[in-house]
Amino acid sequence: MNSGISIIPNAIQFGNFVIPFYGLFVFVGIVAFALTSFFILKHREHVSNETLIRLTLISVPALIALYVSALLFDSIFHSIEEGSFHFGGITWLGGVLGLFPVLWVLIHFFVPAGRGKEFEFISYLLPGIVIGHAFGRVGCFFGGCCYGAVTDLPIGVRYPFGSAAATRYPDMNLEGLASLPVLPTQLFEAGFDGILAIIMLVLPKKTRVYDFEIYGFAYSVWRFILEFFRGDDRGATGVVISPSQMMSILLFLAAIFTLLMRKGIWIPGYKKRSEYWKANPIKPKVRKDNQVAAFEQLEELKAKGLISEEEYNEKRKQLIDNIGNGGNKNATENK
Repeated sequence: MNSGISIIPNAIQFGNFVIPFYGLFVFVGIVAFALTSFFILKHREHVSNETLIRLTLISVPALIALYVSALLFDSIFHSIEEGSFHFGGITWLGGVLGLFPVLWVLIHFFVPAGRGKEFEFISYLLPGIVIGHAFGRVGCFFGGCCYGAVTDLPIGVRYPFGSAAATRYPDMNLEGLASLPVLPTQLFEAGFDGILAIIMLVLPKKTRVYDFEIYGFAYSVWRFILEFFRGDDRGATGVVISPSQMMSILLFLAAIFTLLMRKGIWIPGYKKRSEYWKANPIKPKVRKDNQVAAFEQLEELKAKGLISEEEYNEKRKQLIDNIGNGGNKNATENK
């Protein structure tokens, strides 16, 4: 069997300071997502600062939903495999299946500009999500998870003793100190994510609002095929397909359902409601100017008979004079 590429390191060390590659690339992925999304929302879609802030705020519960859903799905599949409840790790597809509906709800209720355009806003975020996932998969490559099947191809990689791959596929010729060569399926997926993100970024405006559906179709098909080359333990479904293949089918169906719903072919009431929400946006509360509030307060005092007509006229004149003086002052300062 081919010896494969040298053993993959799982950390970088500076003296006594050790940085795990997995954590490093996950962090880089989060930063890449934030920067890409900021560029798209602010400089391509020209959303307001308020909308940008609101989207930033809802990203926290959205990330929590991503993690919880990833943990829940993986635990379910490992529990099926074990025959009793068992906490697994996390699975990206499981996280995605939980993230998108939660993100839709958060945008609908907490981002006024996105009401009626929830899937469009999710589509604006998807290139950043895909780029972030690509970096995460590179982290998986160095971390030793999500590895491929044993191979004798020159692209095979080995993982060190103690890693998941070495535990599952130990190379006894090396006294179990490394794994047998396995396919770097993490890099296959990272490369696919990179290409998909580029395609999303260059799509014309009429098409990129459907990035959610494009992602659902493209990634689910790719992931279904890639599963035939995986070699790690991903739990069980109780049927012939793997957990990720089952979740890929669910994502593909969700993309079809969403597209038909947005086009008004399936559940036409949703399209009508979306058009209504777009035509009747929630207007954000605007703080009243102090001078306007002062005039309103003066009118209220007069209406209640708490001040006389003379007092009202005098105070009103003072407020008008203050506005005039403020205007002259500003005009002078601007010269």
